[in-house]
Amino acid sequence: MEPAPRGKLKIFLGYADGVGKTYAMLQAGLDRKAEGLDVVAAWVETYRQSATDALVSGLERIAGRATVEGGPQEMDIDAVLRRRPQLALVDDLAHQNVPGSRHTHRYQDVLELLQAGIGVYTTLNVQSLESLNDIVQQITGLRVVETVPDGLVDEADELEMVDLPPEELLQRLQDGKTPAVGASTRIGELAALRQMALRETAERVDLDMRDYMADQAIQGPWPAAERVMVCLGTHPIGDRLIRAGRRMAEAIHAEWFVVFVETPRHLQIEAAERARVLHNLRVAEEMGARPVMLTGESVVEALLDFARTQNVTRIVIGKPRRSRWLELMHGSRVDRLLDRCGNMDVYVISDEDRRAQPGLAAPFLRGLRAPLRSYLLAAGLIGLITLLGLWLQRWFVPSNLVMFYLAGVMLAAALLGRGPSILAALLSTGVFAWLFDEPTLLLVPEGARHLVTLGGLLATGLVVGTLTGWLRAQVRAARRREIQSASLNALSRDLTVALTLDEMLGAVTRHVGQTFNCSAAVLLPEVGRLAVRAASPEMTLSPTDLAAAEWAFANRQPAGAGTDTLPGAQARCLPLETRTGAVGVLAVAPHEPDQFLAPDQRELLEGFDSLAALAIERARLNEQAQQAAILQTTEKLQAALLNSISHDLRTPLSTVSGAISSLLEAEQAGEKLEPAARLDLLENADEEADRLNRLVGNLLDMTRLEAGAMRVRKRLSDVQDLIGSALVQAGRQLAGRPLVTRIPADLPPVAVDFVLIVQVLFNLLDNAAKYSPAGSEIEVTAAVVGRELRITVGDRGLGIPPDDLERIFGKFYRVQRPDGVGGTGLGLSICRGIIEVHGGRIWAENRSGGGANVSFTLPLQAEEAA
Repeated sequence: MEPAPRGKLKIFLGYADGVGKTYAMLQAGLDRKAEGLDVVAAWVETYRQSATDALVSGLERIAGRATVEGGPQEMDIDAVLRRRPQLALVDDLAHQNVPGSRHTHRYQDVLELLQAGIGVYTTLNVQSLESLNDIVQQITGLRVVETVPDGLVDEADELEMVDLPPEELLQRLQDGKTPAVGASTRIGELAALRQMALRETAERVDLDMRDYMADQAIQGPWPAAERVMVCLGTHPIGDRLIRAGRRMAEAIHAEWFVVFVETPRHLQIEAAERARVLHNLRVAEEMGARPVMLTGESVVEALLDFARTQNVTRIVIGKPRRSRWLELMHGSRVDRLLDRCGNMDVYVISDEDRRAQPGLAAPFLRGLRAPLRSYLLAAGLIGLITLLGLWLQRWFVPSNLVMFYLAGVMLAAALLGRGPSILAALLSTGVFAWLFDEPTLLLVPEGARHLVTLGGLLATGLVVGTLTGWLRAQVRAARRREIQSASLNALSRDLTVALTLDEMLGAVTRHVGQTFNCSAAVLLPEVGRLAVRAASPEMTLSPTDLAAAEWAFANRQPAGAGTDTLPGAQARCLPLETRTGAVGVLAVAPHEPDQFLAPDQRELLEGFDSLAALAIERARLNEQAQQAAILQTTEKLQAALLNSISHDLRTPLSTVSGAISSLLEAEQAGEKLEPAARLDLLENADEEADRLNRLVGNLLDMTRLEAGAMRVRKRLSDVQDLIGSALVQAGRQLAGRPLVTRIPADLPPVAVDFVLIVQVLFNLLDNAAKYSPAGSEIEVTAAVVGRELRITVGDRGLGIPPDDLERIFGKFYRVQRPDGVGGTGLGLSICRGIIEVHGGRIWAENRSGGGANVSFTLPLQAEEAA
C-alpha cells in the first residue's frame, strides 16, 4: 500500500497580533469549502470577536482535548486524523503545547497532519521565526519563546502576507476591535516588524520566481552558487553566529555549514563548554545547517582546508572580548584567518557582552588540575632521585646530578601531567640547592644560578606535560573513532554471516547495546501494528515508548527521548528506512539521558540504523526468493503429479471403458462373443480396475500421512502370514517370475497393523517387478536382527543410481529409465510413511551381481526379541 501524498501547507504571515491573519485564514477556508473541499477548523482562537466567530460558525469545528482533567485544552490531533478532512485550519503555528501532549510544539502537530496527507492552513507572526529571534529581541526588548524553525516556512507550499498599516492596527487596538494579546503599542517597533515580514515575503516571491524560471528553462544571469561557513567555538557568542549565518544563507539562498574544530586543547575543555558546543550544533541542524566537527592541530588551518574543499564563499566568525595578554600570547584567530582567506569574504561579529572573560591564568590553572595521588607520586619520585643523588655524589659533581632531577621532571610530566611536573620542578630545585649546592638566597646575585635551574626544570615540565596531554587527548579521540569504525565493521560482518532474520536482529540489538551502553529493541510491523521482534534482556517498552515507535514508523522521523516528539518516552525511536520505505523501528533506551546529543554519537547510531534496515530488507528479499522457489517447485510437482495421474488414470479407465463398450455392443447387437474373448475382456477390465483402485488408494494414503490422520491398529501378526498375503495380492505382478523366499520358521510374531504392512510389502513387490526384466528372480527374506525384524525385497534389475538411493522415497520421484516405467512415484513414499509410523526405518541399496534391495525394519517387543 503506497503512503498518502503529503498535504499542502499554506501560511498566513503577519507582523503582529491583530492584523487579521486568523480572519484571512477562515475566509480562505470558507472559499475552499464553497469549491467543494472538505474543510474543518481543527484549532481556531477567536477571542470572542464577532466577525471571527461568524466565520467559524460556517465551518465544522473539532473540539480540543485536555491532557489532564480541568487543564488547558490543545488541538486534538488524533480526532483530526480520524476525521481525515481534505483541509484543516490550525491557528497559531508557533504555539507551544502544554506538558503531556504528544508533541512539544504545534508546528510538529501540523507536520504530522501534512504527513498523513491532510492540507493545512495556519497563521504565523514573523517574530516567531527562529532565525529572527535575536533581532526581534533587539527591536522590542522582549525575547520570543515560542518559535518555528525557518525550514518549515521554507517548505511551505504557499505564503500569504496579511498586512495592515501600523497606524490602523493601533487604532483597532485602542477601539477594542482586535485583542491586544502580545501586540506592541509602539509605532516604530510595529514598522520594523512589518518591514521584516515584507522582506520575508519578498524573499519567498523571489524564490518562487526562480523556481518558475528553472521550470521553464529560462536562462538568467545567475552567478555561481554561494556557500556560507559559520565558525563555531566554545564561547557563548556561538548562538549569535548561528543566527547570523542563517540570515545570510537565507538571504542569498545558499547552503551553509556550522563547523567546530576539535584541537588537542579543545579535547580537554570543560564539560559545560562542550555541552554548549553540542547544543549549538543541534540548534544549527534544526535551523537547516549542516553541522560538521573537524579534528586538527590548528583551528584556522582546519577551517580553511574545509572551506576550500567545500567551495565556501563566505565565512562568519566571532571575535569575543579577550584580554590584551591573551591577544599578545596566543594571537588572534580572526587576524590569521583574514591573512589567509584568499578571495573568501569574512564577516566578523564582535561580542557585545561586557562580562568578565577568562584571563591568561585561566587555561593555565585548568591545566594544573590533577588527582592528589599524582602530586604525591611526583613528590615520591623526587625523593627517590634525591636518595640516588646522595649515594652518587661521591662520584658526580652537582652539575651532573641536576640531570637526574631533569629526567625526574620529564617523567612526572609525561606520566602524571602538568601540575605534578611543576611540583616536581619546584621540589627538585629546592632539594638540589639545599643538599648538593650552596644554599644561598634566590634574591642575591649568587642565587641566580638556582633561578636558571628552576626555570629550566619548569620549562621542561610545562612543555613535556602540555605535549603529553595533547597527545593523550588525540589518542583518546583516535581510539574513540577507531572503536566506532570497528563497531560498524563488526555489525556489518555479523549481519553478512547471519542466515535468518532473527539472527540479524539479535546481532543488531547486541551490537547497539554494547557500543552505546544501552538497551535496544527492534520493532517490525505485524498485522497492522508494530511488535517487538528482538530486544535486549533488560529492555522494556512503556505505552509511551510504543506510541513513539508507531509515530516514528508512520512519519519516518525520530521520536521519543531526545526529540521534540513524545519527549517523555524513555526510548529514542529511529525508523529503519530503505529505498522502499520504512521496514521497522530501532528503539534505544540510553542509560545516560544525554548520551546521544553528540553529533558523532548520533551519526554512529544512524549508521547502525541504516545497516539494520538494509539487513531486514535483505532478509525479506531472501524470504521472498525462497517463497518464490518453493512456489516454483510446488508448481513443478503439481504439474508432474497432474501429468502422472492423468496418464495413470487414463490408461486403466480406457481399458475398462473399452472392455465394457465391447461387451455392451455385442449384447446390443445380439452377438455372442467367444468365451475366451469374453474372459479376456473381463480379466483386462478387472486388472485395470484393480490398478485404478491402487492408484486412488495411494493418493488417499499420502493425504492421510501428510495430515497425520492415518490410524494404526497394531496386533500380533505372524510374519509368514504377512508375506503370504502380500504375495497373493501381487499374483498378477509376479506372474511368470521365479520367487525365492527365505523366512525362518521360528520368527516371532510382530505387533503391526496387518493391512498397512501388507500394503508396504505389496508396493515393494510391485516396484521390484516394474524395475526388473520379465522372468527375472524376485527374492523376499526375513530375519531378526538385534531387537528388530528385518524384511527385504530384492530384484535383479539395473539397480538404483547412487544419487537416487535416498531420493526414491520422496513424493512423486521416479528413477529415470530408458524403458519409461510408469507410475506416480508415490509407492515408496507411502511405504516410508507407514514404516515410520510403526517406529521402523526403510532404505535401499544395490545388490552385488545386479539389482537392488529395499529393506525395512519393525521393532520387536522385548519378549519377542528374546
